[in-house]
Amino acid sequence: PIQSGEFTEEELDLAPLTEGTLTIPYTQPELKAGSEYFMNVSFTLKEDTSWAPAGHEVAKEQIALLYAVPYVEAEDEASIPEVTVDDQEKTTLVKGEDFELNFNKKRGTIDSFTYQGVELLKNGPTPNFWRAPTDSDLGYYSANTLSDWRYAGSDRKVTEVTVDTESANKVVITVNAKLPTSVESDWQQVYTVYGTGDVQITNTLKPGSADLPMIPEVGNLLVLPEEFHNVTWYGRGPEENYIDRKTGYNVGLYKSTVEDFFVDYIKPQETGNRTDVRWVSMTNDDGIGLLAKASTPMEFNALEYTPEELTNNLHSYMLPESNRVIWRLNYKQMGLGGDNSWGAKPLDKYQIPSNKTYEYTYTLKPISTSDVDASMAESKVVLP
Repeated sequence: PIQSGEFTEEELDLAPLTEGTLTIPYTQPELKAGSEYFMNVSFTLKEDTSWAPAGHEVAKEQIALLYAVPYVEAEDEASIPEVTVDDQEKTTLVKGEDFELNFNKKRGTIDSFTYQGVELLKNGPTPNFWRAPTDSDLGYYSANTLSDWRYAGSDRKVTEVTVDTESANKVVITVNAKLPTSVESDWQQVYTVYGTGDVQITNTLKPGSADLPMIPEVGNLLVLPEEFHNVTWYGRGPEENYIDRKTGYNVGLYKSTVEDFFVDYIKPQETGNRTDVRWVSMTNDDGIGLLAKASTPMEFNALEYTPEELTNNLHSYMLPESNRVIWRLNYKQMGLGGDNSWGAKPLDKYQIPSNKTYEYTYTLKPISTSDVDASMAESKVVLP
């Protein structure tokens, strides 16, 4: 929930303003488990001016209200439906009441995921460490200087897959892989598939050396059928934003489409990112789809093109015709930079250095509604 409101000049305590303080009255809302609260402050013109009409916003700020909010209790494991598991040499098939998930052990990822008879996922999530260079990235030749990471995800070598079926209502699939960076790096994904159809995915990247170049992006790439083009998210928006371009975008509930996520720059490049995302859903026109919720805020993007396709084409008319949605669920993407466009990289605090291990977790949840309130409620469910 996001607290906001309008106040008249008389309702505001303006006297302290000359001393640098403005007091804004508000009433504390009823605190609900698992919720967070913000106050949105906006200053608009009271009258028409020569440069903007009355009502034009001249300044805004979002303030997090740090209440001691109760935690949401985890689901009782005994209440979770059971799963059936058919574990073969090359595949593992997991079935629940209204879902079916086929896991490819050779590739170390999901081959198909159906819910209520609808195919939700063509394949993925696969590791991805590349973003299409921006105009500013070209100034320091990122395609060359960061090339260690360009194909590290797609060219990974799966070294081990284990399947734990000890529990009746969940199965845990652990994938270990090697990444072909100049000094070999380690990648692990742990999939926990519950009888509810939820799939919790924990990703861990261990760069092989601190001397490897900074990482453009640490995340996952999923390929969805093209019908899942409706995007709803709780995070920063509504326009694209990045870790060094986000303070002007409030955390809120937003809706858009995959088609509108693409910004047609003169040269195709990284576009469409959203930061500080608590959850995001991709649904078809019937409201069926996937909701991804993060254990800590993450980033995401939803386009018709892969980062590689955006990298390889000089103009948008050259991009291939698409019949799928490319959904990226990321721990982080490096900043856009832009101090200059002839050699400056993003500031150090907005880079992703190779001198540490990165780990993040999100959960994929099949849903059958695009209702925002229902999606918010689903995002609060905590599995054991």
